[in-house]
Amino acid sequence: MSASDMTSIYPILTIPEPVLRQTAEPVERVDDELRKLMDDMLATMYDAPGVGLAAPQIGISRRLIVMDPARDEEEPAPLVMVNPVILERSEEMRVHEEGCLSIPEVTAEVERPAVRACPISIARASPKRRRSRASCPPSSSTRSTI
Repeated sequence: MSASDMTSIYPILTIPEPVLRQTAEPVERVDDELRKLMDDMLATMYDAPGVGLAAPQIGISRRLIVMDPARDEEEPAPLVMVNPVILERSEEMRVHEEGCLSIPEVTAEVERPAVRACPISIARASPKRRRSRASCPPSSSTRSTI
């Protein structure tokens, strides 16, 4: 295993870090460097532990989110979103208790649309980028970035 194959755990920035309030830059292409960042972000998120992490939370101003909506007793189901955009929102609302790794030890009841449709790029499925629509689960990780 080479050094480039190993994942890194990044420190998670907390408020009032300015990068957390800035509009992140779009991702231009999915390449090996970005795939490594995706793996590092997932490792950082699981290490925290958390259910979602946006690149700005580790000081990288890119439109990239990783998340895992699986519950503790379920198999991990990591998702990576590159340049996510909310296309649709249901009128039905749900209230969830949410937290954010960049605002430690604070949770709040937040009302959000029950279903959101987002276009997603599947970066690991094949060398060709595929696009599809996915239902974005309500979570604080999508809230702060999309």
